[in-house]
Amino acid sequence: YNSEINVSDSNVYGYFFVEQTSEIVIIASHLKSSVKADTVNLTIKNTDIGGALNSQDSKTDFVVIDDVTITGSVAIDGISVDLTNSSFSSSVEISHDIVNMTNISISSSSLYLNEVNSAVLRNVTINTQLLGVVEDLYLEGVHTGLGRNTLRVSKLWMSNSTFEKAS
Repeated sequence: YNSEINVSDSNVYGYFFVEQTSEIVIIASHLKSSVKADTVNLTIKNTDIGGALNSQDSKTDFVVIDDVTITGSVAIDGISVDLTNSSFSSSVEISHDIVNMTNISISSSSLYLNEVNSAVLRNVTINTQLLGVVEDLYLEGVHTGLGRNTLRVSKLWMSNSTFEKAS
C-alpha cells in the first residue's frame, strides 16, 4: 500500500481493478465498466462509472465521491465516506464508520447503511428504502419510498424528511 494511481480526463473501457495502493484519484473521466478498488484513499470527482463501484473483500478507508454518476451498484467498506452531488442508479451499500451524504439521488433502489457509527444525510432522495444499523443518524431533507426492511437507529435527528409506510 505504498503507491498512487491517478486517472484524469480519460476513457476506460474495461473493468478497472486496482489493489494494494495507498491512493487512487479519478477525475473528469468516463469508466465504461465496473470499478473495484483496494486502497487506503479513494477520490472520484466529475466522473461517470458505467458499472458497479466495489471495495468489498477489501477496505477503502477514506472515500470522497463528488459529482459522480454510477449506473451499477455500490458496495464500499472502510472508515469515512463523503458523497456529494452524485447520483446512483442501483443499490448503495456503505459499511463505513462515518458517512456524509449531500445532494444525492438513488433512483431505482435502496440505501443500506451497514453497521455505521455516524451518518449525516442532507438532501438525499432514495427511490425505495433506507435500511441498516446506524448508531447516530441525522436526516435533513431526506425522502424515501416504500420499504419493508428495518432501519435500526440509536439516536435520530430528522427535519423536513419523509418515510413512506410499507403496505
